[in-house]
Amino acid sequence: HINDDDNNLYSIAAVRLSFQDEKNGRQPIYKDINGSKIILSFNGEIYNFKSIINDLKKESKINLRTESDTEVLLELYLKFGIKFYEIIKGMFAISIWDERFNKGYLITDFLAQKPIFYFYSNNVLYYSSEINSLKKIIKNDEILNINQDAINDLLTLSCILNGETIYNQIKKLKPAELLEYDLEEKKIKTQITKQFNIKKLNYNLSESEVIKKIRNLLLKAVEKRIDNNKKQSIYLSGGL
Repeated sequence: HINDDDNNLYSIAAVRLSFQDEKNGRQPIYKDINGSKIILSFNGEIYNFKSIINDLKKESKINLRTESDTEVLLELYLKFGIKFYEIIKGMFAISIWDERFNKGYLITDFLAQKPIFYFYSNNVLYYSSEINSLKKIIKNDEILNINQDAINDLLTLSCILNGETIYNQIKKLKPAELLEYDLEEKKIKTQITKQFNIKKLNYNLSESEVIKKIRNLLLKAVEKRIDNNKKQSIYLSGGL
Protein backbone atom coordinates (compact mmCIF):
# COMPACT_ATOMS: atom_id res chain seq x y z
CA HIS A 1 0.00 0.00 0.00
CA ILE A 2 0.96 3.64 -0.58
CA ASN A 3 -1.06 6.17 1.40
CA ASP A 4 -1.30 9.91 1.84
CA ASP A 5 -3.01 11.56 4.80
CA ASP A 6 -6.51 11.03 3.46
CA ASN A 7 -6.46 8.31 0.82
CA ASN A 8 -5.01 5.00 -0.14
CA LEU A 9 -3.35 5.99 -3.41
CA TYR A 10 -2.17 2.59 -4.54
CA SER A 11 -2.69 -1.02 -3.48
CA ILE A 12 -1.45 -4.17 -5.13
CA ALA A 13 -1.62 -7.88 -4.37
CA ALA A 14 0.07 -10.69 -6.25
CA VAL A 15 0.01 -14.48 -6.14
CA ARG A 16 2.68 -16.06 -8.29
CA LEU A 17 3.78 -19.43 -9.61
CA SER A 18 7.16 -19.71 -7.85
CA PHE A 19 9.49 -20.78 -10.63
CA GLN A 20 12.30 -18.22 -10.57
CA ASP A 21 13.91 -17.83 -7.13
CA GLU A 22 11.23 -19.62 -5.12
CA LYS A 23 12.61 -18.36 -1.81
CA ASN A 24 13.25 -14.65 -2.40
CA GLY A 25 11.23 -13.76 -5.47
CA ARG A 26 8.01 -12.73 -3.73
CA GLN A 27 5.96 -9.99 -5.35
CA PRO A 28 5.31 -7.13 -5.51
CA ILE A 29 8.90 -5.91 -5.47
CA TYR A 30 9.87 -2.31 -4.82
CA LYS A 31 12.74 0.12 -4.50
CA ASP A 32 12.97 3.36 -2.56
CA ILE A 33 14.43 6.30 -4.49
CA ASN A 34 14.90 9.41 -2.33
CA GLY A 35 11.84 8.57 -0.28
CA SER A 36 9.63 7.62 -3.22
CA LYS A 37 8.69 4.01 -3.92
CA ILE A 38 8.70 2.35 -7.33
CA ILE A 39 6.64 -0.84 -7.15
CA LEU A 40 6.51 -3.59 -9.77
CA SER A 41 4.53 -6.77 -10.10
CA PHE A 42 4.55 -9.09 -13.07
CA ASN A 43 3.02 -12.24 -14.45
CA GLY A 44 4.88 -14.39 -16.96
CA GLU A 45 8.51 -15.18 -17.72
CA ILE A 46 11.41 -13.17 -19.16
CA TYR A 47 13.55 -15.48 -21.27
CA ASN A 48 16.62 -13.23 -21.57
CA PHE A 49 16.79 -11.94 -18.00
CA LYS A 50 20.11 -13.64 -17.18
CA SER A 51 21.88 -12.04 -20.12
CA ILE A 52 20.33 -8.70 -19.09
CA ILE A 53 21.76 -9.16 -15.58
CA ASN A 54 25.22 -9.75 -17.04
CA ASP A 55 24.94 -6.61 -19.19
CA LEU A 56 23.79 -4.51 -16.24
CA LYS A 57 26.66 -5.74 -14.07
CA LYS A 58 29.17 -4.87 -16.79
CA GLU A 59 27.79 -1.35 -17.23
CA SER A 60 27.41 -0.37 -13.58
CA LYS A 61 27.52 -1.59 -10.01
CA ILE A 62 24.26 -3.30 -9.30
CA ASN A 63 23.26 -5.21 -6.19
CA LEU A 64 20.36 -7.57 -6.71
CA ARG A 65 18.50 -8.93 -3.70
CA THR A 66 16.98 -11.84 -5.61
CA GLU A 67 17.65 -14.15 -8.55
CA SER A 68 14.25 -13.51 -10.09
CA ASP A 69 13.35 -11.95 -13.42
CA THR A 70 10.99 -9.59 -11.57
CA GLU A 71 13.78 -7.58 -9.96
CA VAL A 72 15.56 -7.30 -13.31
CA LEU A 73 12.48 -5.60 -14.75
CA LEU A 74 12.54 -3.05 -11.94
CA GLU A 75 16.22 -2.27 -12.54
CA LEU A 76 15.60 -1.90 -16.28
CA TYR A 77 12.75 0.52 -15.62
CA LEU A 78 14.95 2.62 -13.34
CA LYS A 79 17.72 2.69 -15.95
CA PHE A 80 15.78 3.15 -19.19
CA GLY A 81 12.35 4.39 -18.15
CA ILE A 82 9.14 2.93 -19.48
CA LYS A 83 10.71 1.95 -22.82
CA PHE A 84 12.57 -0.85 -21.05
CA TYR A 85 10.00 -3.17 -22.65
CA GLU A 86 12.01 -2.92 -25.90
CA ILE A 87 14.84 -4.91 -24.28
CA ILE A 88 12.97 -7.82 -22.75
CA LYS A 89 11.94 -11.02 -24.49
CA GLY A 90 9.25 -13.22 -23.05
CA MET A 91 5.59 -13.40 -22.18
CA PHE A 92 4.50 -10.85 -19.63
CA ALA A 93 1.89 -8.67 -18.01
CA ILE A 94 3.64 -5.96 -15.98
CA SER A 95 2.30 -3.35 -13.59
CA ILE A 96 4.40 -0.45 -12.27
CA TRP A 97 3.62 2.34 -9.84
CA ASP A 98 6.13 5.22 -9.76
CA GLU A 99 5.51 7.43 -6.75
CA ARG A 100 8.05 9.99 -8.00
CA PHE A 101 5.72 11.03 -10.81
CA ASN A 102 2.40 9.70 -9.45
CA LYS A 103 2.06 7.53 -12.54
CA GLY A 104 1.17 3.89 -13.06
CA TYR A 105 1.80 1.67 -16.06
CA LEU A 106 0.39 -1.59 -17.38
CA ILE A 107 2.23 -3.40 -20.19
CA THR A 108 1.57 -6.59 -22.15
CA ASP A 109 3.81 -8.62 -24.44
CA PHE A 110 3.40 -8.49 -28.21
CA LEU A 111 0.82 -11.31 -28.22
CA ALA A 112 -0.83 -10.46 -24.87
CA GLN A 113 -0.25 -14.05 -23.79
CA LYS A 114 -0.59 -12.86 -20.19
CA PRO A 115 -3.81 -10.84 -19.93
CA ILE A 116 -4.54 -7.63 -18.04
CA PHE A 117 -8.17 -6.65 -17.53
CA TYR A 118 -9.02 -3.19 -16.24
CA PHE A 119 -11.95 -1.09 -15.11
CA TYR A 120 -11.77 2.71 -14.85
CA SER A 121 -14.40 4.58 -12.85
CA ASN A 122 -14.50 7.83 -10.84
CA ASN A 123 -10.81 8.47 -11.53
CA VAL A 124 -9.85 5.11 -10.03
CA LEU A 125 -8.14 2.39 -12.06
CA TYR A 126 -8.69 -1.25 -11.09
CA TYR A 127 -6.82 -4.02 -12.87
CA SER A 128 -6.29 -7.76 -12.61
CA SER A 129 -5.18 -10.82 -14.53
CA GLU A 130 -8.72 -12.20 -14.15
CA ILE A 131 -12.14 -10.65 -14.75
CA ASN A 132 -13.63 -12.37 -11.69
CA SER A 133 -11.24 -10.47 -9.43
CA LEU A 134 -12.55 -7.19 -10.84
CA LYS A 135 -16.13 -8.33 -10.35
CA LYS A 136 -15.44 -8.92 -6.66
CA ILE A 137 -13.93 -5.45 -6.34
CA ILE A 138 -16.74 -3.76 -8.24
CA LYS A 139 -19.34 -5.80 -6.25
CA ASN A 140 -22.32 -3.98 -7.71
CA ASP A 141 -23.40 -6.07 -10.71
CA GLU A 142 -25.86 -3.38 -11.76
CA ILE A 143 -23.08 -1.23 -13.23
CA LEU A 144 -21.85 -4.10 -15.40
CA ASN A 145 -23.80 -4.88 -18.54
CA ILE A 146 -23.18 -7.43 -21.26
CA ASN A 147 -21.25 -6.41 -24.37
CA GLN A 148 -23.41 -7.72 -27.22
CA ASP A 149 -20.67 -7.15 -29.85
CA ALA A 150 -18.31 -9.28 -27.76
CA ILE A 151 -20.87 -12.09 -27.69
CA ASN A 152 -21.18 -11.91 -31.46
CA ASP A 153 -17.39 -12.12 -31.82
CA LEU A 154 -17.21 -15.04 -29.40
CA LEU A 155 -19.92 -17.06 -31.18
CA THR A 156 -18.59 -16.23 -34.64
CA LEU A 157 -14.81 -16.24 -34.18
CA SER A 158 -14.38 -18.13 -30.86
CA CYS A 159 -12.58 -15.11 -29.40
CA ILE A 160 -13.25 -11.48 -28.44
CA LEU A 161 -11.35 -8.82 -30.38
CA ASN A 162 -9.96 -5.29 -29.99
CA GLY A 163 -9.50 -5.18 -26.24
CA GLU A 164 -13.17 -5.80 -25.47
CA THR A 165 -14.53 -8.25 -22.91
CA ILE A 166 -17.91 -9.78 -22.13
CA TYR A 167 -18.71 -6.62 -20.12
CA ASN A 168 -18.90 -3.14 -21.63
CA GLN A 169 -17.21 -1.55 -18.61
CA ILE A 170 -14.24 -3.96 -18.39
CA LYS A 171 -11.51 -3.75 -21.02
CA LYS A 172 -8.51 -5.91 -21.83
CA LEU A 173 -5.09 -4.66 -22.87
CA LYS A 174 -4.42 -5.42 -26.51
CA PRO A 175 -1.24 -7.15 -27.71
CA ALA A 176 1.82 -4.91 -27.18
CA GLU A 177 -0.30 -2.25 -25.48
CA LEU A 178 0.90 0.19 -22.83
CA LEU A 179 -1.54 1.90 -20.48
CA GLU A 180 -0.45 4.97 -18.49
CA TYR A 181 -2.45 6.23 -15.52
CA ASP A 182 -1.69 9.80 -14.44
CA LEU A 183 -2.91 10.39 -10.88
CA GLU A 184 -2.39 14.17 -11.08
CA GLU A 185 -4.38 14.62 -14.30
CA LYS A 186 -6.86 11.88 -13.37
CA LYS A 187 -6.80 10.21 -16.75
CA ILE A 188 -5.55 7.13 -18.56
CA LYS A 189 -4.09 6.84 -22.04
CA THR A 190 -3.00 3.85 -24.10
CA GLN A 191 -0.65 3.23 -26.99
CA ILE A 192 0.54 0.27 -29.04
CA THR A 193 4.27 -0.20 -28.48
CA LYS A 194 5.12 -2.60 -31.29
CA GLN A 195 4.07 -2.53 -34.93
CA PHE A 196 4.15 -5.75 -36.90
CA ASN A 197 5.83 -5.93 -40.28
CA ILE A 198 4.41 -8.68 -42.47
CA LYS A 199 7.31 -10.21 -44.37
CA LYS A 200 6.85 -11.30 -47.94
CA LEU A 201 6.99 -15.05 -48.38
CA ASN A 202 9.82 -16.60 -50.35
CA TYR A 203 8.17 -19.17 -52.59
CA ASN A 204 11.49 -20.22 -54.16
CA LEU A 205 12.64 -22.26 -51.15
CA SER A 206 12.86 -26.01 -51.59
CA GLU A 207 11.07 -28.36 -49.23
CA SER A 208 14.35 -29.34 -47.54
CA GLU A 209 15.22 -25.65 -47.02
CA VAL A 210 11.81 -24.99 -45.44
CA ILE A 211 12.23 -28.00 -43.10
CA LYS A 212 15.72 -26.83 -42.09
CA LYS A 213 14.52 -23.28 -41.45
CA ILE A 214 11.56 -24.37 -39.32
CA ARG A 215 13.76 -26.77 -37.34
CA ASN A 216 16.29 -24.00 -36.60
CA LEU A 217 13.53 -21.61 -35.49
CA LEU A 218 12.03 -24.26 -33.18
CA LEU A 219 15.42 -25.07 -31.64
CA LYS A 220 16.14 -21.38 -30.98
CA ALA A 221 12.69 -20.91 -29.44
CA VAL A 222 13.14 -23.89 -27.11
CA GLU A 223 16.68 -22.83 -26.11
CA LYS A 224 15.38 -19.39 -25.07
CA ARG A 225 12.87 -20.98 -22.71
CA ILE A 226 15.06 -23.59 -21.02
CA ASP A 227 16.47 -22.92 -17.56
CA ASN A 228 19.41 -25.27 -17.06
CA ASN A 229 19.06 -25.00 -13.29
CA LYS A 230 15.67 -26.71 -13.39
CA LYS A 231 14.57 -30.19 -14.36
CA GLN A 232 12.75 -30.18 -17.69
CA SER A 233 9.66 -32.04 -18.78
CA ILE A 234 7.38 -31.88 -21.80
CA TYR A 235 3.77 -32.75 -22.30
CA LEU A 236 1.85 -32.54 -25.56
CA SER A 237 -1.53 -30.85 -25.48
CA GLY A 238 -4.50 -31.88 -27.57
CA GLY A 239 -3.43 -29.25 -30.07
CA LEU A 240 -0.30 -31.22 -30.84
